[in-house]
Amino acid sequence: MKFEAAPIKAYQGDEKIAFPEKLAYGCGGLADVGIAVAMSTYLLFYYTDVIKVNAAAVGTIFLVSRLLSAFTDILIGLLVDAGKSKQGKARPWILRMCLPFAVSGVLLFSLPNLPDIGKYVYIFITYTTSNFFLSSLNIPYGVLNSLMTQNPYERASLNIFRMVMSLIGTLAVNNCMLPLIKLLGGGRVGWQLASALYGTLSVLLYLVTYCFTKERVVQEMPVKKVRIPVREDFRLLKQNKYWFMLFLTAITSYISAPVSGGIKIYYTQYVLGNSTLIGLLTTVNTLAKVAGLFLLSPLVKRFGKRNSVILGLSISVGGILIQTLNPRSIPLAVTDNLLRGVGNAPITGVSMAMLADTAEYGYLKSGVHSEGILFSMMSFGKKIGAAIGSAALPLTLSLCGYSTHSGSPSGSAVNAIQWLSLALPLVVIVFQIAVLSRYKLDQEYLAILENLKKQRKA
Repeated sequence: MKFEAAPIKAYQGDEKIAFPEKLAYGCGGLADVGIAVAMSTYLLFYYTDVIKVNAAAVGTIFLVSRLLSAFTDILIGLLVDAGKSKQGKARPWILRMCLPFAVSGVLLFSLPNLPDIGKYVYIFITYTTSNFFLSSLNIPYGVLNSLMTQNPYERASLNIFRMVMSLIGTLAVNNCMLPLIKLLGGGRVGWQLASALYGTLSVLLYLVTYCFTKERVVQEMPVKKVRIPVREDFRLLKQNKYWFMLFLTAITSYISAPVSGGIKIYYTQYVLGNSTLIGLLTTVNTLAKVAGLFLLSPLVKRFGKRNSVILGLSISVGGILIQTLNPRSIPLAVTDNLLRGVGNAPITGVSMAMLADTAEYGYLKSGVHSEGILFSMMSFGKKIGAAIGSAALPLTLSLCGYSTHSGSPSGSAVNAIQWLSLALPLVVIVFQIAVLSRYKLDQEYLAILENLKKQRKA
């Protein structure tokens, strides 16, 4: 059976998005950075070293909560698509959810004095709620890009503003978080006041995005919708070998990412001997990634997307191997983060373009446009990976005897910190290189387009 794409009435103008509106859109990428970075990098440390709760229990909570978040993302996407208002389809969500998100972020770092079971219930409720509100902002914020313009160059420009401002925000938070907490009095109060400051800035920045952006693309509902059964959706995924390769690459990246982010503060404190070094290492890594992104276009043009990603991953392997020569060396740690930042730029910059290419391959194989299931299942897989990674860090630390009640961590705990910082990402990257070595779509893509053109003419 052949399914044809629904007719869409699209914005046909060549209007350019002005710089102030691009800047306003980029403010959304900056808005959630404070709370999001605090959640991914500092929250576990806050629970284990400030509140003194069991790392394994927190890891289990993170796992369950993230798994729930993977399913609620699908619900949020459906609600965004179904929404209609005079303000547009995506912007009302930004207005509606920015304040609840900020409040949920403050509550994360305001754990009251409760019995142990009460603390775990509180952590589960606040962590799950914060993830829900974060998704309820990030999903419509991503959709907003496609509703502001259909000009592919303007969309790319908007994404650059989003990425650059997000990286700047991440850099600022990682450099300022611990000094800011100390300035605000330290202890529980310092963490609470810092999260309140980030929450306030988040609301203000999201309001800038809401007030100074405009949805221009108007979609007309089709007269008749053709529904592909869910079973057919998954059959199409099984036929698309290149999508599955990218899926494996993405899910392993998202398993490794929360571990690499969360372990950094433990590594700087207990291996390098100075927790404030996290700001230096994050700065080096972020600036190197930005530099790599600026160099990415000519690299992809000459070598292709797959080869550029493999080259970047190989550079990251080099950085990790250098650090293993002396895990306690600060200069080697700086070198490692520099090379990992450069090496991470290609996969960050072209992964979504590679995913889009698999849609054309899938259409050639099946005759069915399946972009929706390709992208939604990729998002689902990323959340599952992030859930596993978020739980793996505290569970591994707990199994290896990490406990703040015993003073300095044991030798086995320090070894676990080193393993999670160096060996785990090395294994993940080598696996990704092995998977992508079989990815041949770059070479086949032009032939696929020619075949599709011939089918349309036939």
